Amino acid sequence: MTRGLSDQLASEYGTLVLARLQSLALAARPRIASPRSGEAGGRIGVWEPRLTADGAVEFIRSKAFAHEWRFWADVERIPPKAGRRLVLLGESAARGYLYDPAVTPAAVLQSMLPGVEVVDLARTDLTAPALASMLDGLHALEPDVIVLFAGNNWHAVLFEIPDLQRLAAAIRERGYSGCRQVFIDEIVVPRARALMDSLASTGRDLGAKVVVVVPEFNLQDWRGEPSVLAPVLPGDGNSAWMQARRRGFEALGRRDIEVASAAAREMSSLDGGTSAVGPTLLADALLAAGRREKAREPLEAARDAVYGILVAHSPRCPAGVQEVLREKAAEHGFALVDLPHVFERALGGEIPDRRVFLDYCHLTLEGMRVAMTEVAARLNGESAAEALIVNAADEGVAHFLAAIHNAHYGQSAEIVRHHCARALELCPSVADQMLAFVDSQLRRAERWMCRSFETLSERPAVRRYLAAADPRVMSKLADVVLIEAMVSALESVGVAARATVARLLQENDQSRRPVDLLAAHRRATTFRERGGYSLAYERAYVRALDTLSVFFVARAEAGPLSCRLTCRLPGGEGEVAVRMNSVPAGILVVRREWATFDLTLPGAVGINRIELDWPLLSPPPGSIEHAACRLECGAYPDVLPAWGEVHAFTAGH
Repeated sequence: MTRGLSDQLASEYGTLVLARLQSLALAARPRIASPRSGEAGGRIGVWEPRLTADGAVEFIRSKAFAHEWRFWADVERIPPKAGRRLVLLGESAARGYLYDPAVTPAAVLQSMLPGVEVVDLARTDLTAPALASMLDGLHALEPDVIVLFAGNNWHAVLFEIPDLQRLAAAIRERGYSGCRQVFIDEIVVPRARALMDSLASTGRDLGAKVVVVVPEFNLQDWRGEPSVLAPVLPGDGNSAWMQARRRGFEALGRRDIEVASAAAREMSSLDGGTSAVGPTLLADALLAAGRREKAREPLEAARDAVYGILVAHSPRCPAGVQEVLREKAAEHGFALVDLPHVFERALGGEIPDRRVFLDYCHLTLEGMRVAMTEVAARLNGESAAEALIVNAADEGVAHFLAAIHNAHYGQSAEIVRHHCARALELCPSVADQMLAFVDSQLRRAERWMCRSFETLSERPAVRRYLAAADPRVMSKLADVVLIEAMVSALESVGVAARATVARLLQENDQSRRPVDLLAAHRRATTFRERGGYSLAYERAYVRALDTLSVFFVARAEAGPLSCRLTCRLPGGEGEVAVRMNSVPAGILVVRREWATFDLTLPGAVGINRIELDWPLLSPPPGSIEHAACRLECGAYPDVLPAWGEVHAFTAGH
């Protein structure tokens, strides 16, 4: 018997068998309630308690947590309570991300509530479990009012074994649309309800009034990241989906609204509502036809589409979580600031856009003012007059950072240009930071090693965002769109930025040595494209999640460029078209097995663009079952199909 069991565990399905045995064993154990994670009198965020000379408790920022300081309010000390106190809890939207520390929602609110002390406990990247653990610590602060502005990060959950089993079963039965429904309805929403009940309990214990702010999303301007298309679909569903996408965007380009709308609906029918591309295309078609009132619904569907399909995405608060916040506010008697309705009223019924958002969910200064005015009104019973004076330079720097942030999430060249132009309009001296960013981007050295990085990080908000210890923002990407937007904006105000770029390209020319085209700064335009959008482990090769892969190589002189490419097609055999600067440069016959090809491409002076155009081949059979098995084993699946895979790609060998 033991030998037979050993053979089974050593087989192809051994890991799955072992995972199911472990699940049964854990299910049979009695459940023990986990202890409450916080205690009154303990640390709150990065602040530790200390007794004052008269025996009162104050909180001092701990050097032991200096690596976390940039995520919290830039406050050294929370003094003992001396009067009416309000505590603001929340995530990066409540932190004032990209304005922080110069301007924050807490500071705006403080200016509207004279005589009230506002304690800013908002934290960038705060998750729901971390928020729950903070509630116990509020007893030491003795707040009279608790303001909760959260919900954008509640997709970041820790799965328990039953969760994984439910998700795996849903994928087998209904694909990723079933996975998404289970994730929202059976995992996120119940936990959100429990968190709101805990907030109510804390409020009752403290005798504090609770105000809940329902987050909104930049529906009109924000677009899903370019490589996040549709998840693996049954049969030939992905090929049909891609063909519908091509028809739809071609029709939109020639303003054929009916054909574009039909293609968008076909895509959503195929993917079961798990892709933002279809509803976004439909919304764009409606906007092009002047039917703005009809565009909100598909834009909200686009916001929610990727929520729960186990793909990395920007923070957001989906409709299901918004409804929990509203329902629980009514149930527990919380005051409610419903930003979707507040912004709709403030914008004259229009869809929220760049006027109130810097990116996906982070507010502009105007957005902060509108939101905090509503919070103050819930406390004062009337609209408050805002006294906070904001330096135009601080607002300009926020737009400079917004240009970087939007570019690194794959947003359009138009929106990146908008933030660059707005930054220079508000703060002409931000030109120094733009030139420093361009300099540090185009040099061979790491960004933090460049002298220009000192200039770049002179401003506090930039230091918080471009932290040298954070590899996500410090590692260079293929910032072609961002650099062009900065250069164009600088040239428009009389700064000779193009000459600077030409000089840097000449000084840092690498055309005489082999270069790795798979390096992030030569092929990844977004944070997540660098490591892949899957939550699973990173691969030793690049998975092409769209049918077009683009690589960039800079050259100081024209001439033939020798390249070597090792690639394969997961779906079988097909032809891969190669283009150099949009000019056809060859056809490769590629199969499922790895193969190496030598290419000679016509290089030009400047930044060259190499394109690989992959064929439409359906994902390998059994991909959905494989995904379910991986979940049962406690591993994330590859949700998005790969149209091609590249193991190595070098130029100038």
